Amino acid sequence: MKKIFLLEGCWFYRRDILSKLKEAVGDHDLYSFDGKCSYEYVRQNIMDLSCFDNCKLIIINELPFVKAPNKSQAKTKVTNYFQKLIPKIPDSSIVVFNGCISERNKKFKAVVGEYGKVYSSEKKKNKSEATKFVVGFFEGINKEVLFDDAFIIANSLNLDADIVDMDKLILLCYKVRDYIGVKKKVSNADIMLVCSQSREFVTWNLFNSFDDKDFCHAMELLNILLDSTKNVEGEIIKLIAGIRWKYNLLFMAKDGVFHEMSKKEIVDKISKLNKMERSGRRKKIKMSLKEDSGKTVPAYSNAMINSVFNSRDGRKPSLSCYTHDQLILINYAINKTLTKIRSGCTKHEILIPIEFLFLTICGKIKKIESLRILESKNLVTLEDYYDISC
Repeated sequence: MKKIFLLEGCWFYRRDILSKLKEAVGDHDLYSFDGKCSYEYVRQNIMDLSCFDNCKLIIINELPFVKAPNKSQAKTKVTNYFQKLIPKIPDSSIVVFNGCISERNKKFKAVVGEYGKVYSSEKKKNKSEATKFVVGFFEGINKEVLFDDAFIIANSLNLDADIVDMDKLILLCYKVRDYIGVKKKVSNADIMLVCSQSREFVTWNLFNSFDDKDFCHAMELLNILLDSTKNVEGEIIKLIAGIRWKYNLLFMAKDGVFHEMSKKEIVDKISKLNKMERSGRRKKIKMSLKEDSGKTVPAYSNAMINSVFNSRDGRKPSLSCYTHDQLILINYAINKTLTKIRSGCTKHEILIPIEFLFLTICGKIKKIESLRILESKNLVTLEDYYDISC
C-alpha cells in the first residue's frame, strides 16, 4: 500500500476517501494534527516507529506551525519541510495531507505522486454540472428527481452567479433526502419546502412565477415566506419594496424600448439614477442621496439593468414577459398596495391588497378601475368580490 496521500477538493469527497483509506489500512494507530501543533512534533510522530509495530495512520488537517516572519512565509517553509521529508517516511507510517496543501502547489503534488497518490475533486461546479450531480446523487440512492427540479436545488445556493459550492450542494441533497424519507420520488413541493429557508430563493422563484403569469404558484410561495415570519406586515412591506424595485426597473427599460432607444442608451440612462435614503421620523422625515465613501450610490448597477434584457437558465428575458401598458398598471398597483397597507390594515385584511397586486402582475387584472376597490375602508367585505380558482 502507498504511504503518502494528498486529498484536495470538497469536504464530503475528502471524508469519503478518508473512510476508504481507514478501511484499507486495517488495524492501525490513528493520529490527527491541526495548526496548533509544531512541525517538529508532527515530524517526530511520523518518523518514530510504533512500540507494538502497528501501522500508524497520520492525518494532517492543517499545516503545523513553524517560526517565520509572517503566515505566508511560514506556509512556504513548512511545505518545503514536508516535501523533503516525504522520501524518508518509514513504511509503518501512512501520512494523509487532508486539504491543507494549496491546490496550486504542483511541485508538492509531483513529490506525493512519486511516493503515493493525489485525490482531487472540484470544490465548485457550474450550475449545469451541479444539476447533473444532483440527478446522479438521487439515482445513487434509488430515488428520482426531475432535471428541472434538480436545477432548483443547485440554483438555490447561488441565485446571482453560475458557480455552486459542492459542499453546500451535497449538504442540501442530504437535507432533501432526509426530508422525503422513504418516498421514491423527489417532488417540486419537497424541494421548495427544504430550500425555502432562504428568503432570497423564495423571492427569486416568485419573480419567475410572475414572469410565467402563474398566480397560484406565486400565492403558494407567498404562504411559504409568511409561514416563517412572525411579523407578517413587515415581511409583506419588505417584499413589496423588492417588487417595486424590480418593476420600476422593468418599466424604465421597457419605456426606453418603447421610445426606440438602444440597449446601451437605456443602460446608460438608468445607471445614472442614484439610490435615496430616508432619515428622521414622522413629520421630520427627509430624503437624500445615499452616499458611500463620499460617492453617491447608483440605484441599479449595470449588471442589474442588463439582467432584465438577458435570458437566464433557459428562461425568457423578464422584459419580454410584459407590455408597456402592463408595466404601467403593475407599478400603479404596487403604489396603491403600499399606500393601503401603510394606511392601516388588520391582520385579516393585509393579504387582500397583496393578492390584488399578484393578480395584476400575473395579468388577471387588466383595468385600472378594478384596483380602485382597494380604496374601500373595510377590505374584509372584498373577500366575496372575486373568485379565483387554482
